[in-house]
Amino acid sequence: MKTRYLLEGCGAAILILLAYIWPQISPSHVAIYLSVLPVTSVTLGILIDLAALSLLCSVLFALASRGDERSGRAVWAIFLAVIVTATVASVAKIAEAHSFVPKPGILLAALLGISCIARYGRPKSYQAAMVAFRFGLMTVGFSILWMAPQLLLIALHPQHPDVVSFRNQTPQAGSGNRIIWILFDELSYAQTFASSHAGLDLAHFHQLSEQSFSFSGLAPVGYYTVKVVPSLILGRQISDLRSNLDGQALIRISDNSRWQPLDPEQSIFAAARRAGWTTGVAGWSNPYCRLFSSVLDSCSWVPDQFTPSYLYSHMSPHKSAAQNAVAPLESSLRRLLHENSRELNSSEFHLRETEGGLEPAEALIRDEQVRFAFIHLAVPHPPGVFDRRTHRMQKGGSYLDNLALADMYLGKLLDAVHLTESAQKTVLVLCSDHSWRIPLWKNAAWWTREDEQASQAGFDSRPVLIVHFPEQQKGSLFTQPMNSLVIHEAITKLLDNNSLTATEFQNWISGYETVADSSPASDPAPPHN
Repeated sequence: MKTRYLLEGCGAAILILLAYIWPQISPSHVAIYLSVLPVTSVTLGILIDLAALSLLCSVLFALASRGDERSGRAVWAIFLAVIVTATVASVAKIAEAHSFVPKPGILLAALLGISCIARYGRPKSYQAAMVAFRFGLMTVGFSILWMAPQLLLIALHPQHPDVVSFRNQTPQAGSGNRIIWILFDELSYAQTFASSHAGLDLAHFHQLSEQSFSFSGLAPVGYYTVKVVPSLILGRQISDLRSNLDGQALIRISDNSRWQPLDPEQSIFAAARRAGWTTGVAGWSNPYCRLFSSVLDSCSWVPDQFTPSYLYSHMSPHKSAAQNAVAPLESSLRRLLHENSRELNSSEFHLRETEGGLEPAEALIRDEQVRFAFIHLAVPHPPGVFDRRTHRMQKGGSYLDNLALADMYLGKLLDAVHLTESAQKTVLVLCSDHSWRIPLWKNAAWWTREDEQASQAGFDSRPVLIVHFPEQQKGSLFTQPMNSLVIHEAITKLLDNNSLTATEFQNWISGYETVADSSPASDPAPPHN
């Protein structure tokens, strides 16, 4: 077989399997970092599929070229239509840009129709287009020389199995305040406190704000949770983050700095431990129990199944490599036969992890031996998973529906706090990592008419910060511009003085405002990427 056919076959396979391959080989290794390890059987299954499909396409291309090297046969129209349709579907799935992409069946029929008309109406143009198509496949096919070895390296690398929850023995709780830090993912200050929407009741957020210190001028330290939350935990703005093959985070503080491991001893949890606090996390998305196990007494991690598992939801680390290799074919056959799919879509994934995050959060609050608790919830992050009119969890809904769900979850967490013996000594820190990212989501498949209406004022980047002290009844709004790393500074202040009062905190934050422009925490937020 000619090398040309092998390269064309490899190019076709890479394009068809792009949604499977890219999360594995992207420089950030997102499929490793956000998954429950080990995922080597998934990687090996993808590698088997890549090899098998490359060989199959190479054979088909060689047979189609027999006796006609000019690429004028009608069969090339079929190859083009199938490969382009599969590539567009893969890119749309990776980018969540389905609203701009026609349905695969319609796109396939359109490409076939145009190709057939061109072949019989303008044969020279058809032949030139197919030559260009094959040249493109061959060019992409050269990527197999680095993709296959990288997939093999990942598949053969021994990954330590993750522990998604643990509870260590802790000493009796000391005297002084307890701190509960709650982060609602993608909670927008503008949509929660500055906008009015019909049928949206955010009573718990508003009541808490009216009895707390609130901040309306926060600038985010980033655009993506994967970098923002570690920045808040470390107290330093992370410019970039990626994973090694063991799922450990490597970070850069600036674009020109070197990569370095994320050191848990530099985290706010380690600082709390050194100050005599017990520490716990109940979090979503970021692999907290992997990254910070050495400085936590309690941990529960709900993985972000939306990002990588959604891309190949019919594969599983619990299956063998052979089963994972066959899974895409089985999935395709089910769709062709119109059988019910066993795959979850993005909304169903997010619904599952949203529901799964509440109970561990409530359990952490009830565990009063943990005096410094961090809770990261998956709402109101899209896609919608709630209907605020019926108060039911469901597949679908708008950002406003998710806001209502976040308010309901806040009410449940506040109830859990009030039932603890340490309720009168509990300081609440409520924040978000970033605002509602309208530019990121407006082209997504789940974008609704209500989302469009709610976003008419444009993107407001302000996240939320609220600090509430025990028995505090009177609120105070700080409107001065601040970098949201002030969240880390505020919690550090609370940890350093476990009997800090609301008055002392107000005096400190008032002084912090006057020096914010010269402090590292006031560096401007990076451009949205």
